[in-house]
Amino acid sequence: MKNETDNIKKKAENFKNMGYLVTKRFVDNEMLKLFEMYALMYKDRGLYFQYDQSGLGHYADILSECLLLYIQPSIEKYVDLDLIPTYSYLRIYGHGDTLKAHVDRSACEISCSLVIGYKSEKLWPLFVKARGEDIPIELDQGDALIYKGCEIPHWRDQFKGEYWIQVFLHYVNAKGKKTAFRYDKRKKIGVPRIPGISRQMLNAIGVRVWTLIDQPHSVSELCDILTQEFDLEKKQVWFGVTTFLQLMISTNRVKFIKNHGQARKIS
Repeated sequence: MKNETDNIKKKAENFKNMGYLVTKRFVDNEMLKLFEMYALMYKDRGLYFQYDQSGLGHYADILSECLLLYIQPSIEKYVDLDLIPTYSYLRIYGHGDTLKAHVDRSACEISCSLVIGYKSEKLWPLFVKARGEDIPIELDQGDALIYKGCEIPHWRDQFKGEYWIQVFLHYVNAKGKKTAFRYDKRKKIGVPRIPGISRQMLNAIGVRVWTLIDQPHSVSELCDILTQEFDLEKKQVWFGVTTFLQLMISTNRVKFIKNHGQARKIS
C-alpha cells in the first residue's frame, strides 16, 4: 500500500512539474477487449463516426462517457485535483492518418488519452512538447497519457498500421477558472451536443435527404449538397443528415452500402 501511495505522489509531482504523466495498464484488459469490439462494430455499421481531419471520431459516445465518469476518481488521485467532467471523444485512426500539433480547447484543462486497441506491427508514438523538448511517448493497449490539454502541445506522425482506437477523456479543475465548461455546457454527461439547429430545420433536411437518396449518395456528398442549399454550417448539416439516416436505417427504410459508404432507399 505504501509503495502504491508513493507511486501516486511521484506521478502527481511529475504532472505538476512537467504537465503530463504516463500510467501503464490504466484500464482492465477485458474491458478494453469489449471496447475495441464495440468501436469496430460501430465503424462497420457506418454513419456513427465522422471524419474529423485526423481520423473517424464521435463526440460523447455513450461507452466513452461512462468511462469518463468511471475513471475520474483514479485521474483525480494522479493529478491531485478535484475534477469536473466535460466530455469524451472516441476516435479510430486509419492507415495514413496524422494528428497535427495542437493544444486543446478550454474544456480540456485536464485530459486523458487512452489506447483502446490497435492493429499495427509497432506502437505509434504520441509526441508532447514539455520544457522545450519534443518527447515521443509509446503507449500500449490500456496505457494512458494524462496531461494539461490546454498547455501541452501534442501530435502524431503518420500512422502506418491498419487501425488505432483511442478515447479522449476531458475534465476541468473543480476549483479553477474553467468551471463554466462543466459537461461541456451540456445538461449532463451522456447527451449529444446539438449544434444550434431547430427541429424545423432538421425536418427540412430530412425531406431533402429523402429526395436525394432515390439514388445512392455518401454522407459526404449529401452534406456538400445541403451545405450549398441551406444557410447552415457543415457540422449542423452533418448532424441533421446523420440523425435522419440513422432513424431511417433503424426502421428499415434506408440501406447503408458499407463497401461504397453510400445510403439509398429500400424499394
